[in-house]
Amino acid sequence: MLLNNLSFSTSYNIIADSFKLAPIGISANTNILNNKLNLNLSATLDPYNYVMMPIEGEEPEERRRDQLAWKSGRVGRITSATLAMSTNLNPKARNKENTSREKIAKSNLPQQEKEFLIQNPDAYIDFEIPWSLNVSYNLSYTHAVDSDPNVIQTVSANGDLSLSEKWKITYSTGYHFESKEFTQTNLGISRDLHCWTMHLNWTPFGRFQSFNFTINVKASILQDLKLERRKSFLDNF
Repeated sequence: MLLNNLSFSTSYNIIADSFKLAPIGISANTNILNNKLNLNLSATLDPYNYVMMPIEGEEPEERRRDQLAWKSGRVGRITSATLAMSTNLNPKARNKENTSREKIAKSNLPQQEKEFLIQNPDAYIDFEIPWSLNVSYNLSYTHAVDSDPNVIQTVSANGDLSLSEKWKITYSTGYHFESKEFTQTNLGISRDLHCWTMHLNWTPFGRFQSFNFTINVKASILQDLKLERRKSFLDNF
């Protein structure tokens, strides 16, 4: 498949006094380098013009104008965008993720759920694969009104390791280039309960320390059926 997913979204409010056309959302997912690298792209395009308004005694201020940009030969402003590149270092796990993406793309699932599962094919632990290590690079771009563009870059790693046929250790961590700090790190242990899966996840350090105990049905279409006991990071304040 050339694209696992491609979607556009917007709306038009016919009774609004101004700015009737909502920002245009675009997202796409594809595989490159012989299916070794997965790319996920998304962007939000504001179709209206931005102009600098003079203010007496102060610096000019940028404001959004109720005039469609394409009427003056422009496409609008990209107010936010993301690029995510990821690969699984285990070829068996990588092939299974690619197969899952193709099946999800062809399914009749709601678009929002389909986009989530395509971006997170490893959301459900596969006990048949002995180990998995997914490495990803993420770039985020934002450009709000009257502010300079902002770019955030992170790298992350997550995966699992089998202790036995029914037990797995899971892990995830990352690094934030702008703050020069590690992102939220999680450790967990999972148990295969035949039709169910048990998870115990722990965030051992940082501001958002927490633990999460979950039992959920394996099938993705029943993912909302679960038993959960959670200690939130809010309890630390």
